[in-house]
Amino acid sequence: MRAELAEPYSVFTYYYFIKLWPDLTIMAYLDNQLIGCIIGSLDKDNPRKAYIAMLVVLKEFRRHKVGKKLFD
Repeated sequence: MRAELAEPYSVFTYYYFIKLWPDLTIMAYLDNQLIGCIIGSLDKDNPRKAYIAMLVVLKEFRRHKVGKKLFD
């Protein structure tokens, strides 16, 4: 899945987001294969604001609304 990422962040950056906001991390699986992931975070100054830190779907599963389902 790393090859699908648009940003060249270290894997530790994503671990940071997942550790701080595990409730804002959602993964999509198909037959026990990870096919997509959305990782969010909260604004440190205003915890009522959140943003998407990463949204990724494997290339072969794009255009199947996986990203939309992760966002919903």
